[in-house]
Amino acid sequence: MKDINREKQRELELQYQAKKDPLTQLYNKGTAEALIRNILQEQKGSHTFFILDLDHFKEINDTYGHMFGDIVLSQAGKVLSQLFRSSDIVGRLGGDEFLVFMRNVPSQELVLRKAKEMCNAVSKLFEQDKGVFCSVGVSCCPEDGRSYEELYRRADKALYAAKNNGRNQFVLYREVEHGSQEGSFQLTNIDQEEPGNASGLSAVLERRYLSEQLLDQLDAIVYVSDPETYELYYVNRAMYSSSGYAEGECVGRKCYEAIMGRSEPCPFCTNDWLGFDKFYIWRHYNEVLRREYILKDKFILWNGKKARMEIAIDPNTLAE
Repeated sequence: MKDINREKQRELELQYQAKKDPLTQLYNKGTAEALIRNILQEQKGSHTFFILDLDHFKEINDTYGHMFGDIVLSQAGKVLSQLFRSSDIVGRLGGDEFLVFMRNVPSQELVLRKAKEMCNAVSKLFEQDKGVFCSVGVSCCPEDGRSYEELYRRADKALYAAKNNGRNQFVLYREVEHGSQEGSFQLTNIDQEEPGNASGLSAVLERRYLSEQLLDQLDAIVYVSDPETYELYYVNRAMYSSSGYAEGECVGRKCYEAIMGRSEPCPFCTNDWLGFDKFYIWRHYNEVLRREYILKDKFILWNGKKARMEIAIDPNTLAE
């Protein structure tokens, strides 16, 4: 019976991974497009297509590193999921672009409110009044088109107008078409930074604190260690709440002791297979937590030093 349950769980994982973007847990581009096409073919009515792009994301990546960039993308996906209904389609197009398809929209006021909420939610990722911002392009069905191609193209054109108009705002396609942007929204009391200047973000929080603050918000377990000495640099709150350790108790200990419950380095350690460019993904049953996890490992820079980061995802959450 245990083997059958494990096999079913693995099947669920495969189905999940085929449909989802692994970083944000949103629908991937192909799945999102297929679902939207199906809705447009089968359901007549008013729908709305949003494309969201994170402003100056390349500069943020260059300044704070790709690990921080991945956290920003993950958190952006999380807040977008929270803003919309389960019946709406929320996906990642790739890079720093996301899409939302809101079906059966009752009013134009709701469209404007949701677009404004998207800009607001991303700007508050760090619980500060400065940080990461976004631009949003909006097209509506049937006014701006009835096919996926038309809605995508026109939302993308509106997105370009939002970025060209100063970023950190949303623009509706109809305003671009009519030569005005009266309905665009721009957050107030936010310094508009020039491309290549991330001083606003660095003025809010120092890099290490900002990274830890975001990692502590994740549901998955995350720890960072020295790949040579195995000393733990950081363990997020999810690990402490799952293990019973007091917060901060693991830092300074060996990862194989605190995380794996072993007296010596793990014979299955993945350090020899890791790089900075992508995650190494595997499965392991953790004796300390008494649970099997999907593990994602890679090298990162932590306070300027080479470090190993491991993210542990409970496969049971994949079926939720």
